[in-house]
Amino acid sequence: MDRNQLDLIAKIVTYLYHDEKKHYEETASEERKTHIYRDIKAIDQWLSSQYKRLEREDAKKRKSK
Repeated sequence: MDRNQLDLIAKIVTYLYHDEKKHYEETASEERKTHIYRDIKAIDQWLSSQYKRLEREDAKKRKSK
């Protein structure tokens, strides 16, 4: 996946994150396990790892020049 594709997913996550987090915090604890906020948070963490991977790859490319 390239940076453009990651950026598109990041826009969606950013758009949803805070509203869903607020709704999640207001949700009864027994309903939280299936709340979409958990999925959005997981995608956000995955995005962070993908951006770090791209940064490492870019650094390698710069060193090899």
